[in-house]
Amino acid sequence: MSHDTQLEEYVRASFRKHIKTLPSKEIMPISVSKTFVHSTENKKPTTIISQEPNFAMTTFSTYPIVDGRKQGEPNCDRLKFVQFDNAVLGVIADGCGWGEHSKKASENAVDACIEKIAQNVQTCVTIKDVGFLLVDAVISAQVAILLNSGTCLVCTGTTTLLLSLTLTTVSMKQYTVLLSIGDCRAFLYNGISGNFESIGKSGRKGKSTTDCGSVLGPLDGRNPSLNNVILKCIPNEKGDYVLLFTDGFHDNLDPDICGIKHEKDKFTKSIICPIMKEATHLEDAVLGLSNYIVQSTRELSDFYRKSKSKSPTTLLGKLDHSTTLFYSTRTKEGSDFSKENYFIPNYYEKLYEPSSANLKPSISVMKAKSKEQQRTNLEVNSQPISPSDVFVAQKTSGRPLSSSPLNKQSRELSPLLINEKSKFFGAHFKPIRVNQTRHMSASETCSPSDRATPSPLSFSPGLSFKTGFMKFFGGKEDV
Repeated sequence: MSHDTQLEEYVRASFRKHIKTLPSKEIMPISVSKTFVHSTENKKPTTIISQEPNFAMTTFSTYPIVDGRKQGEPNCDRLKFVQFDNAVLGVIADGCGWGEHSKKASENAVDACIEKIAQNVQTCVTIKDVGFLLVDAVISAQVAILLNSGTCLVCTGTTTLLLSLTLTTVSMKQYTVLLSIGDCRAFLYNGISGNFESIGKSGRKGKSTTDCGSVLGPLDGRNPSLNNVILKCIPNEKGDYVLLFTDGFHDNLDPDICGIKHEKDKFTKSIICPIMKEATHLEDAVLGLSNYIVQSTRELSDFYRKSKSKSPTTLLGKLDHSTTLFYSTRTKEGSDFSKENYFIPNYYEKLYEPSSANLKPSISVMKAKSKEQQRTNLEVNSQPISPSDVFVAQKTSGRPLSSSPLNKQSRELSPLLINEKSKFFGAHFKPIRVNQTRHMSASETCSPSDRATPSPLSFSPGLSFKTGFMKFFGGKEDV
């Protein structure tokens, strides 16, 4: 029996009981004739990418700058959002630990999943078929991690994974099929009723933030760890939004981590729901919640930046790579999926270029020619993308983005179109006007010399999480 067959049997057996719970409802055929992939890659950290009213997403790191270098680099979270003709797919992976190996594992997992799903989703007839496909995508992700690891499994990273595919049945009902390995979380918010609920529980064992429960990668020989996984189907109502988080977000919304002792079940809802209700656009909601995460971890980050001592017992919150995607389950008919809007929030400077400290810019951050907030209209390739392009195009580099089969983009810095949001986000939220047109190459936005090198606090990918960070500051390792 080949190793691949053993892997397939192991993964499918891990999800067998979950597959049985999925309905056999017939779905509308999912067309991939026009497939658009949106990503946080090749953009400055903290950038909020959106396509109103369909989705908004962002990624950043709350780790401090110590001795002139941003800790925890590179960011090991990966996020992509795929729009098919009549379905959408969100994919998030959180590389376990720090360093290039973890980053590579999450990248390979996300790309392999998208390729597998884009090539086969049109063959799915029922919701149960979609469940089988998501499981097969997990197998592809595991194989991709191993094939791209070189000859040394010890140096191969591990990653968590979250897949969310929203589709329509022949009865015109919408459903979201969700698969989770590890501690990424998904929530459902209804903009009409205000209802807010978790889609599944965390894959962690207990309350420890250092054990994500299940991971992809060579954790058990060549096999992943799939002891605690999720695969379920959720019916969607009009006004539903799916919210996907890595632990850098949802841990700072967790009542236990935040020291909340009373009404714990209402804590997360009490933060997210007011932000969602006040927001006029999805980008506003992502901005509001991101700003909350930055502010709630600021004191802890400052402590580590200024004092190389043990972890403070009085400061709450968690520093981490933080990534989120908000998307509507009902794509607006007639939407131009080829367009994106993006802007850089003011807290970029707090996280990556603090003006209060005379620190050199972190080598992990793309060099910015302007420290001011920018908003840009971005046009993505208007031509259909074949399933193979979805995966292969990610490997292009050193040429203009406009020539990439996946990122065929014309980045035009145009006058800002956003309105003043000072009522909700404060008077500091002031847009500026930028008049410039240029093409940016992939090598320019993230050149080899600018690529992140493992932080001095990085450690062997074989360890479970960021114990190197605590070791550096004299804290006790949580094992």
